[in-house]
Amino acid sequence: MSRSLNINTVMMVMVIDDDDDDDDNEYDIIDMGKDYGAMKMEFFFKLGEPFDYTGADGTKAKCTVTLEGENKLVDRYKTPEGASWQTVRVVDKSAGLMKTTTTFDGFPAVACVQQLVRL
Repeated sequence: MSRSLNINTVMMVMVIDDDDDDDDNEYDIIDMGKDYGAMKMEFFFKLGEPFDYTGADGTKAKCTVTLEGENKLVDRYKTPEGASWQTVRVVDKSAGLMKTTTTFDGFPAVACVQQLVRL
């Protein structure tokens, strides 16, 4: 199965909010959004807990997001048909960059470097 969205630019917005009421310093709910121009997607999730994901092309999957170390966020996806992929985001705060690599069923497919913007 092949799907194409003919998208040239994607803007990703991620807000990681540490709830100050918790003493354990764990993150609660994370808000992640993707802006494809004509279409915007927004996800709310807790680290390590699977949630239902629907991609811009309608693909449905279970997604689990984990934080590895202090600067690597890993999203793992699996469809009901068994297809899987993962996206790894590595943040270099000093350079103000985030490198994103998506791997489909073990084959690297997409890699990009994004400039980080602080709001």
